[in-house]
Parts: sequence; structure tokens; C-alpha cells
Amino acid sequence: AKQASKDAVSKRRAELEAMVEAGHEADRKGNRVEARASFEAAVYRLATVEEVRLAPSLFRWIAWTWANEGDPDAALDCLEVAEAVAQASGDDRALASVLNTRAGTLFNLGDLDEAEALFQRVRTLAWRIGDRKLQAMADQNLGSVASIHGDLRLALKRFQASLAIYEELNQFEYVGPLLNNIGRLQIDLGEDRGAEETLTRARRLCLEQGDRHHRIVVEVNRARLLLTTDRLMPALGATEEARQLCEATGDDRWLADIHLISGAAYRR
Repeated sequence: AKQASKDAVSKRRAELEAMVEAGHEADRKGNRVEARASFEAAVYRLATVEEVRLAPSLFRWIAWTWANEGDPDAALDCLEVAEAVAQASGDDRALASVLNTRAGTLFNLGDLDEAEALFQRVRTLAWRIGDRKLQAMADQNLGSVASIHGDLRLALKRFQASLAIYEELNQFEYVGPLLNNIGRLQIDLGEDRGAEETLTRARRLCLEQGDRHHRIVVEVNRARLLLTTDRLMPALGATEEARQLCEATGDDRWLADIHLISGAAYRR
């Protein structure tokens, strides 16, 4: 009977892990509805105390899919649940991750002051619990806030600090998107050669990781750089690649930038 019970637990745990991995794989491909369905199915599979510790992460990942679909209210609702579970379980690591996602959602809504305060709180929690990856995320997000405030040098410093940690941890799925941010800053700072090298590497890493969502942004920034340096046909090629990725993933948030850059190229 004990062996049968152990086998049942192992089977359920394997099914749970498969659901989570399926959700992440769908999310990497830009299939938000499919990703959310997998994460929600995993929530319903939670049974043991050990498994329930995964709940804050699952609700956080579900929130991420809603945020990427342009429904921040649904995302914030999920994050409220995730935060309550993390606090109730006394899991500072999970709490910091939830607060980081909540801050990112508020950031996208334009509430920069609240977002910055939460990112600073996340960074403090990450340092206290020794979570280098989360510290890198906080630095990256604080860099984004600094960039919007117009402090490009501080933003670049934050991004580079984050990059150093990601590379140290071999977290290359984060390196591509971060290099994209750095490349965009380099364009704004007039560092065209550095920007081209950075964005070329960002594109390669996103291709290796199968990250179509961030590839859209990389192609938009590559097109912006190519337009700035009067390479019009390559710029149009990059915007077309970005447009096709938008169509494939259903992510239309960058279409305005794509039309703006391609229109400027055709005008020239």
C-alpha cells in the first residue's frame, strides 16, 4: 500500500512538472492562451503541502499571460492571490518574485513611482535571501525605470550589472531580451557600432532560445538602427520580419513602431 501511494505521488508530480513545462514552452512561442491553460491545469493538480508551494509561481505565470494579452486587471487579480499565498507560507523567495511581476505590471500601466518602490523592495529581498537571479531582474527593471526618467547612463549601468549576473548564472534566456534593452540605449546614446554588435547578439540568442516575443522587439530596434544609418532595404527587411512574428504570435503591440519605421524608410 505504501509503495502504491508513493507511485501515485510520483506520477502526479511528473504530470505536474509536465504541465508546467508545457506552459513555459507555449509561453516562449507566444501562445498565451495555451500557456495559461497549462498553468491553470497545474493549479488544480496541487495536492500535497510541498506541491502547494508552487502556487505563487503558477499564479504569477498566469498573471504574466494576462499582462501580455493586454489585460492588466486580470493580471493584478492573479498577483494579489499569489502574494497572499506567498506571505501566508512565509516564502520570501516566492514573494519577491510576485512583487517583481506586480511591479512590472504597474510599470506597463505607467505607475512608475509605485513600480520603482516595489523593484527596490524586490532587490532588497533578493539580496537578503541570496537570490542572484532575482537581483539581476530587479536591476534590469530599475534600469527600465531610469531609462523612462531619461537617466540613460544610470539605466545602462543597471542593465550592465544585471547582464553580468545573468551571464554568471548562464541564464541565457534572459540575456537576449536584456541585450535588446542595452542596444536600444546605445542607439539613443549615439553608440551605433556598439548597438549593432549588441542587437546582433540579442537576435542570435533569441533565435537559439526560440523566444519569438522578444525577437519582435529586437527586430524593431535593429530596423531603427538600420534606418538611422541609412541602410534602408535591410531596415525594411527587419520590419517585415517583425511584422510576420507579430502575425504568428498574435502580439500586435509593436505594429505601430513597425509601420512608423517602415514608413520612414519608404519615404526616404
